[in-house]
Amino acid sequence: RSQRAAAADHSLKLLRSDRVDLLLLHDPTFDEMQHEFLKPKKGGMDALRELQRQGVVKHLGLGCLEHENHHLWLQQEDVGFILTV
Repeated sequence: RSQRAAAADHSLKLLRSDRVDLLLLHDPTFDEMQHEFLKPKKGGMDALRELQRQGVVKHLGLGCLEHENHHLWLQQEDVGFILTV
């Protein structure tokens, strides 16, 4: 069982829910997006997609100001939201 899955279970328990409608990735740096979150195999996006497949998360979103991150996010499949100012 992965640490990310355990963290998701813990968050759902605190929310007293078995799923969330929107999971928003908040303010990552461009470097984090490129080299950690969107990293193929074992990156954060793979973990979020797995939560979607399990029905735990309905939609994925990004909240940040960096337009470079918006571009990276929109290149992904099945992303629903971008929150910016």
